[in-house]
Amino acid sequence: MTHLSIQSPVSLDGLQFFPRLSTQSPVSLDGLQFSPRLSIQSPVSLDGLQFFPRLSTQSPVSLDSLRFLTHLSIQSPISLDRPQFLTHLSIQSPVSLDSLRFSGASGPSVLRKSKRIATFASDMADSNFIDYVKLYCKAGNGGKGSVHLRREKYIPKGGPDGGNGGRGGNIILRGNAQMWTLLHLKYQKHVLAENGEGGSGGLKDGKDGKDIILEVPLGTVAKDAETGEVLLEILEDGQKAILAKGGRGGLGNNNFKSPTNRTPRYAQPGEEGVEGWFILELKIMADVGLVGFPNAGKSTLVSTVSAAKPKIADYAFTTLEPSLGIVRYRDERSFVIADIPGIIEGAHEGKGLGLRFLRHIERNSMLLFMVPADSDDIARDYKILLNELKLYNPELLDKDRILAISKSDMLDDELRREISKHLPRKVPHIFISSVTGYNITELKDMLWNTLNS
Repeated sequence: MTHLSIQSPVSLDGLQFFPRLSTQSPVSLDGLQFSPRLSIQSPVSLDGLQFFPRLSTQSPVSLDSLRFLTHLSIQSPISLDRPQFLTHLSIQSPVSLDSLRFSGASGPSVLRKSKRIATFASDMADSNFIDYVKLYCKAGNGGKGSVHLRREKYIPKGGPDGGNGGRGGNIILRGNAQMWTLLHLKYQKHVLAENGEGGSGGLKDGKDGKDIILEVPLGTVAKDAETGEVLLEILEDGQKAILAKGGRGGLGNNNFKSPTNRTPRYAQPGEEGVEGWFILELKIMADVGLVGFPNAGKSTLVSTVSAAKPKIADYAFTTLEPSLGIVRYRDERSFVIADIPGIIEGAHEGKGLGLRFLRHIERNSMLLFMVPADSDDIARDYKILLNELKLYNPELLDKDRILAISKSDMLDDELRREISKHLPRKVPHIFISSVTGYNITELKDMLWNTLNS
């Protein structure tokens, strides 16, 4: 059955194939196996739907055991009890998703009975900050050399005159200081350069393949996807580096002539270009990197000392992507501060946001540790953060460090002196408050002096 239009109550228990279904009245489809499109304007129950590319509904609907659904548009209450796979979900009304396995949901939904989780998923989906991409790159092959003998009137035995093949196109990375994300490469999974053209007679060389230049932000690291070997780094604006080198063109038979071999009838084939999977990782380049637990006040500090406006809220992991701010200092001087998502104990094992953003502090000149004043044990929290960095990359401990106790507006002078007695002696510390501006100028002085010491 290819088309069904329903305007009255109907029951279809064992329907096997249905390209299109349009219903304006109550309907029960218990064992529907396949339907490319379903348009619903009245209550409907789909208990055992197996495959559904598109569903558009303007009325209450119940999908108890949906297995596959690529597009769902909802303008009315819906219940999805056990959907297995859902690639797109657009919601304009109340919805209950009890055990959703996979969803690119974006809308005012209730996901696992938690508005906070739904907001987290929506923010991640809408983010334009991409710091990791995997690309398949294929440089161009070199053109083959020509086997040709010169033949012209009145010129007997003209000899070999085969030209060389052209070089295959390279795939090149070029630094661009105006870029801050790898978003433009996220959906460009395959990068293929041109092959070089073959040579021809008359000593004519083939045309070189056209190079492909990929613009990347500063701080981009290219790795071999199979071995993890670091191949190159882009650190300066306009810097170019070859990611995949094109093959050399083959030599024509003119290059092989000699007194003992006057008419060579062979030439070289072109070399194959480099191909394979490559990983591009972005490590943000900043002067100061903020390190702290979630809700330590890192984003608030960045918004106070710079013009950056990171998201600030009263729940953990508000910051889902790194943000940069330019801190204005005295005499028109400035430095860059980077806010990365909060670290929790066990981050090196993948807990919280895991290692995804820890690499961004590898390029920072110094680290500013932030622990809130309402912490149960400031020294213990600082050691936990320091240990996580050590387990991730021991070289991070070689950087200069400053400990800032945030939210200090709730402390009096006597309590600050008492807390200072239990803080690490080898690390300079300062009490600050981003809300009231307490010691913010002094913090800038400490950061600037440390950067220029």
